[in-house]
Amino acid sequence: MTQIQEKVFIGAVEDSIPTLTVDLRQQVLQGVNQVMDDRIAREVPAGWRNEERELSWVVSYLGVVRCKRRIYLDERDRRVKPVDKLLDLLRYARRSGRIQEMGVVLYRWDPYR
Repeated sequence: MTQIQEKVFIGAVEDSIPTLTVDLRQQVLQGVNQVMDDRIAREVPAGWRNEERELSWVVSYLGVVRCKRRIYLDERDRRVKPVDKLLDLLRYARRSGRIQEMGVVLYRWDPYR
């Protein structure tokens, strides 16, 4: 388990809270991704083979998350990424669906001229 440590001066506690919460959110998201990957590994179809683990960066509305997830080969030797499917990430996507939705909302509010 990773520890989050940062020196905080008594007069700057309030200023340090945003940085500490970002670090904490990233640790929680990495842990959740790891739990999902481990759970899926116990329930993959019998014909699938674990090919490798792949490092990925995903931008979510809670921050940038770095995660390692298992890549499988199915019965027809096609690469399958179950965690990506569960998170609804498209191929080569680096932004979560929530971030994409936020971009669309911002685009609609600010007309281009």
